[in-house]
Amino acid sequence: MHNLFLGVLRHHCMEVWGIAGVGETDGTGNAKPHTPSEQQVQIERVLLGLKQDSPAALDRMRRDYLLAYAELNDLVERRSKATKKVLIDTLLKWPMKDHDAEIRKPLPLQETTARFHLPEEQLDEDDVFRFHLFSSDVLKAVRHDISATTVPTWIEKPPANFGEASHGKLKADQWRTLCTIYMPLTLIRLWGHAGASDAERTVLENFIQLATAADLATRRSMFPERAEIFDKNMEAYVQGLRSIYKHTLVPNHHIALHLKPFLLAFGPVHGWWAFPFERFNGLLQRLNTNYKSAEMPMTYMRYFFFGVNLRWIVGTFNWPDADVFKDWLAAFKAAFKDVTRGIRFTEVFASTSTSDKYTYNERRHTTLNPSVYDQLLHLVCPPGHRPQFVSTTAPNPKKLPRLPEEGHFLTSVSRGTVKFTTHKSGGRDCYISFTDGTGTTALSGRIEQIFYHRRTVKRATQIVEPFLVVSEYAQLSTEDATRDPYRSFPYLQSQLYYADFKPGTRLVPLRDVVSHATVLPVSLESIDRACVAVKVLDRVRAGLEFRRGYSTLPQS
Repeated sequence: MHNLFLGVLRHHCMEVWGIAGVGETDGTGNAKPHTPSEQQVQIERVLLGLKQDSPAALDRMRRDYLLAYAELNDLVERRSKATKKVLIDTLLKWPMKDHDAEIRKPLPLQETTARFHLPEEQLDEDDVFRFHLFSSDVLKAVRHDISATTVPTWIEKPPANFGEASHGKLKADQWRTLCTIYMPLTLIRLWGHAGASDAERTVLENFIQLATAADLATRRSMFPERAEIFDKNMEAYVQGLRSIYKHTLVPNHHIALHLKPFLLAFGPVHGWWAFPFERFNGLLQRLNTNYKSAEMPMTYMRYFFFGVNLRWIVGTFNWPDADVFKDWLAAFKAAFKDVTRGIRFTEVFASTSTSDKYTYNERRHTTLNPSVYDQLLHLVCPPGHRPQFVSTTAPNPKKLPRLPEEGHFLTSVSRGTVKFTTHKSGGRDCYISFTDGTGTTALSGRIEQIFYHRRTVKRATQIVEPFLVVSEYAQLSTEDATRDPYRSFPYLQSQLYYADFKPGTRLVPLRDVVSHATVLPVSLESIDRACVAVKVLDRVRAGLEFRRGYSTLPQS
């Protein structure tokens, strides 16, 4: 998937939008931002240099101001790649430079910028430059949201100074999270509201088509509907590059248009992409060797299988429930712990596991809150089903067993290799998306408490089940929901909630948790209450948007 991550996503940010940094440069360097009044001074200096026919005076000016003059006076094409020297030569050879009435001066922008360009009022109606909206202010907003967004610990965050060369090149997974999580959250807030301009909406929709395609193509499940929607979004995105930006396509765009048959033939990409091979290349490069090249392949293969078999035995054997084995297993996991974030973690392991076992400690259990206990009884004995238990305080004429009112409280619980924590113990892994129990509606909230509950069913079988006490985010009102810009893009699995929690808490079985979620505080002029934008990070299950409908989002 380097075709999508390091190819198309990176190309859009660096080449289409011209974001400087990530270890490369687009020729602007670290230019000082100019206020509108400072821009006017620079514009007059270029004009003076033209009148004086002075190469030295023009050479002291920044390239972006020279380019603006050349573009406005039709000496070069829009978005020309001409060097500063070429621009100076072109301006000085211009016959009309000696006639003041023939020289059209650029107007200063209304905002401070480090990248001067012609303002929209000096562009033709169909001029592509009016769609180049990714300004320094937008970049600052993205950086702010990178810091303000709460993501689970397995998400590898992009650098907070994204856009500067100092942080080096971004890795493939950083481009993925940047373009499918952070930038959509920011750009929909900036360009997706009711007051956005037509140009902003056009640019946003084009980028969201790319983000949607990259997200759908790299989820852990694949079926014909998803492959078809990926292909339609990618095709629409590429067409938009030509119609909006007049941008020249590159081989990665062509390759991306041919991915659909592979998705249909081979299924989810994590089963056939090249990341495992690149991972092992990195491991091999870090190994110490004795330079006996003829013996190295067999040595690598032998010890690789040793490690695989040992991990399999430790992970699948039913070890005795004794302290000595628990201590040994803990030491083994600590010594051979695996990567717990980024592409390798999220794509190798599923978030569900049928072999999860939970140990109940009677010495650490406490009595449940009455409200939590009532919800627990409702979940264990749902209405309309034959009751298996009764409350500890209810009459019991049928002599049914009473549901234990104690729970073993913890600060974290794992499902497969994915950890969920309480808000007080670790804020990044406590935000979740969960279903209402029917599997038809996705809700969002924050984990406040975690506990195991133990009960005995028929034939003296004991069940130990994990439950989460969750503060649920309040849904937007019907009126405010129409003003939620995130709901216009259902395949991104994002939407606004009020920043307040509903009164009380909700008891959620761990089995009803869909995935972790990201949370970003958001303020919109059209909604008079503080909100949060929540994005569901469901890369594992067969998408809610196809199989059972995603929350209240419209289908397209």
